[in-house]
Amino acid sequence: DGGGRWWSARTGSAAAAASGALQLGRERFGLRGFVEGHTLSAYCVAMDTTGSRVFTAADDGLIKVWCARTCLLLRTLRGHTAEVTELSVSAAGGEAARDGEPLDLPPHGARSLLASACNDGTVRLWSLDDESMPCVAVLQPCPSQEKVAVVGASFRPLEPHAPLQLVSVSANGTLTLWTAAAALPPPAA
Repeated sequence: DGGGRWWSARTGSAAAAASGALQLGRERFGLRGFVEGHTLSAYCVAMDTTGSRVFTAADDGLIKVWCARTCLLLRTLRGHTAEVTELSVSAAGGEAARDGEPLDLPPHGARSLLASACNDGTVRLWSLDDESMPCVAVLQPCPSQEKVAVVGASFRPLEPHAPLQLVSVSANGTLTLWTAAAALPPPAA
């Protein structure tokens, strides 16, 4: 799969990725460098709630997971069959539902999720709590129409005792609201 390449803005050359590239330097928001890793244009970026991982997605249908401190490629998430159009990170997860019909996720119930919208007509949910970051659900906002591009997805900010919500929008103008079947229990100690 190959990793990415870290380029130092100071020296203009490839450098070891141990310098904490995505952290702020002495100058506020000063350019420290950049990472190359996708084979086609990348249009999506998100950071997890801890600030330790950065997610990028591109027209190659891949989602790359990067260490925010070292800029090293941690993982490549595969499953989409077209361009990924949006990424969104939740603080918690659970069972999703559309129009009151629950969509079951695996029994472990992911607590932190990455949603990826795609031109293949799906929104995929990836568990960020498992090191392998498996896809735990594939949502199809327009099931009656085949492969309507999903152009956006966003999680609602988490509030105490509120169910998880995800909204997606498709190229045909359809807005779909996904709501967790129930509020999640507190995490196990």
